[in-house]
Amino acid sequence: MKLSFTDIIDKEKGKTAVIVGLGPSAKNDIPIINKLYGNPDYVIISCNDHDLMTNISSDYWVHCNSEDTIGKNYARYNARKSIIMYA
Repeated sequence: MKLSFTDIIDKEKGKTAVIVGLGPSAKNDIPIINKLYGNPDYVIISCNDHDLMTNISSDYWVHCNSEDTIGKNYARYNARKSIIMYA
C-alpha cells in the first residue's frame, strides 16, 4: 500500500522518537529498544539495512540508498510491519 505524507503527518505527535542507526555501539541498546517497540508513547525509526545486523522492530524504516533496493529486496521489506520511507 502506498502512503503519502498526509497519511503520516502528526500521526506520532507527542511521542518520543527513538532513531536507530547501525554501528557497534547499538548492540548494547537493542534489548532496550525492542522493549519500547509497541509502547504507545514511543515511535521507533530505523535506517537502511538494520534488519541484517539486528532483530529490532521499527514503526518506520527509512532507506537512503544510491541504488534501487526496493525492486530486489521487496520480500525482505514486506516481511516486516514497518512503514518504509525511501529517499
